[in-house]
Amino acid sequence: MRKYIIIMLIFLSLLIIKIPKYVELNHIHIIEEISITCSNNSYRVSLKEIIPIKEDNGIEYRYKEYTKTGDKLIDIKKSFDDDKYFFYKDIKTIKS
Repeated sequence: MRKYIIIMLIFLSLLIIKIPKYVELNHIHIIEEISITCSNNSYRVSLKEIIPIKEDNGIEYRYKEYTKTGDKLIDIKKSFDDDKYFFYKDIKTIKS
């Protein structure tokens, strides 16, 4: 009886605990800054991506900016969807 209870507890804990999704570094957009501007019922969203490049003397950082405009923020977010994953966790600046 004890074995079944322990097995059930382990099984239930596996269902409750969220296992993070593995994503390759080459398939991630690391976003440093988000800027949202609203004018005349239209939104303009800009994302600034950090691109780390390994050099012989260290790591060099380059930046790429994505800009989209639209009437709804949800539509703009959907238009940013790419084959790569957007990583927003370490955003340093949010402008409005």
